[in-house]
Amino acid sequence: MTKGKGYNELLLINKAVEKSVFIREAGGFFKVTGRYPIYNIKYFIDYASKFILEYKGHLYIDIKDHNLYDRLGLGWCGHSADVRMFAASLSFYNEFIGNRYTELNDYKGLLLEGLMYDVVKPMIHRSDVICRFKKEPHFGGLEGSNVAALSFSKNQDSLKGKLKRFLGNVIRLFFPRFWF
Repeated sequence: MTKGKGYNELLLINKAVEKSVFIREAGGFFKVTGRYPIYNIKYFIDYASKFILEYKGHLYIDIKDHNLYDRLGLGWCGHSADVRMFAASLSFYNEFIGNRYTELNDYKGLLLEGLMYDVVKPMIHRSDVICRFKKEPHFGGLEGSNVAALSFSKNQDSLKGKLKRFLGNVIRLFFPRFWF
């Protein structure tokens, strides 16, 4: 029986943590999706490396946390973590995330995005956790999700995708507490 991508993703990370001498010696890792090119990935790797390895931070992830969709009656989720890219210290991962793979089942709506949001939400004011990137990741390629959303565009480099990224960067710059 399969439980979907989130369950398998944590199993793969757990195996990498178990087997990789490099990860153990570094004391952390940067997880990135293999599905999409990330054109500005260097910015995020540099920032995460400094935060996790030099400043002894524990988690670098991007979450969305707003009620706008609820207020508009759209029924879309405004509370989730973007798990396409994040960094974690091994101690944080092992304590709060790695052993929770059994809770995931995409077919029952128990997604990694929700689990990570639930882990991070109570920690948003901790100085060793960054849960909002200062800029939008520039993902390329074709979106794999079939979830309807206001900004939905299959082609992440389409005009609609570029406008969404621009708007996201403007919101992050001028309204940093609105986590859209």
